[in-house]
Amino acid sequence: EPRLEELIPKPGNPLAEVLREPEASLFSSWCVLTNTLLGVGILGLPWAVSTVGLALGIVMLVGAGAVSCLALHFLAHVAVALTGGSKGPAEVTFYSACMAGAPAARYVVDAAIAVKCFGVATSYLQVIGQLGAVLLSEVMEWTADPEPLRRQIIVVALLTVIAPTVFHKRITKTASQNLIAIVAWLYITVLIAAIALGLIPVDEVQAAGSWQVSPPPGMTLSVVASTLPIFIFSFTCHQNLFPLVNELKQRSLRRLDLIIVGAIATGLLMYGVVGLGAYMRFAPQPKPNIMLDLPRCSLVRVGELLAIVAVIFTYPLQLHPCRRSMMILVASCMGRFMNRDEERWCRRILTVFILAGTATVACLVRSLGITLAFVGALGSNTVVLIMPAFLFLRLHRGHSGVLWYLALAVFIAGCIILPTSVTAVIHKALSDPAA
Repeated sequence: EPRLEELIPKPGNPLAEVLREPEASLFSSWCVLTNTLLGVGILGLPWAVSTVGLALGIVMLVGAGAVSCLALHFLAHVAVALTGGSKGPAEVTFYSACMAGAPAARYVVDAAIAVKCFGVATSYLQVIGQLGAVLLSEVMEWTADPEPLRRQIIVVALLTVIAPTVFHKRITKTASQNLIAIVAWLYITVLIAAIALGLIPVDEVQAAGSWQVSPPPGMTLSVVASTLPIFIFSFTCHQNLFPLVNELKQRSLRRLDLIIVGAIATGLLMYGVVGLGAYMRFAPQPKPNIMLDLPRCSLVRVGELLAIVAVIFTYPLQLHPCRRSMMILVASCMGRFMNRDEERWCRRILTVFILAGTATVACLVRSLGITLAFVGALGSNTVVLIMPAFLFLRLHRGHSGVLWYLALAVFIAGCIILPTSVTAVIHKALSDPAA
């Protein structure tokens, strides 16, 4: 197995030949982390709030954001400790972090990240196909079966827009696409805020407006447990923190915290506007995709188009960590680090594999349904709660302090929430197959 000191390259280390000097700015890093956490989850938050009521929805939204921010801080601590304060080339990964604190977990962590990101990337392609087919059929007034059109849109979007952007080695090379996606989600946020405030007229049939602060009468612990992963999933961006650490100029814990707080605060603000505002406007039961509740007008059609664009530009932020984890597992099987040529060819082959694999699943399966629910319950809980706290605890074992005990609390909470959420999802699937 590679020794720990080899995982952070020093002069003369063969791995240093593959790496380059960090060149990412605070702004480009913020764009990456913010666009990673923003995504299709924003469209489902109004429905999630409706299942638990306004008061509990606010608590769960703010709580998920705060815990996510804390977990990112844990990972930043781990990364800075692993680099030894170096500001030069580095290759901090979840594999190297596990080698330092929990060697037995190194394969499990990277495998979990790869599976989680592969599943989320597949869901992005499904959203692209479904929204694109609906929007194009409506604009062109087509009445034919939308299924062939859905598949064609997936393939065309993948080959013409997504594929050219995902072969870069560095994740911050997608900064321009990240900024466009953030602007697209910002437009959707402003659009929904305008509708919630009554600035854009909505039919009375569409907007019942009978929202409530207290939990709905039929709410149970099982409902809360099956809804909580939606809030946690909305703030999942942890898989891309270590790549940002490697690429950030003048890396330090303070600069990393600025990026983390900025990204979480941006997400919390936009989620609050969409989740709470749209719920209050379209209560008591907004649709799982809030775009389907909005009035049919040109502004909304632009929003739907921008949602597709945003998802297209967010896809690379799932492919990068998926590919990275796969490459680490391949290098581990080889028992050595890859040289520059091997690394380049492995990156290209795995990129093609992920593109083809996610497109195949998205074309063959119209909706992942309960499978995506499991990805959220298992993947998000693992990446946001369990993994960051576990790595922090292992690398700081023997230490004590407020931060250590906070990490212990987050780890215990994750270990409780994960099986509870999975059980609730199973129960919901069995009791309501159409859910």
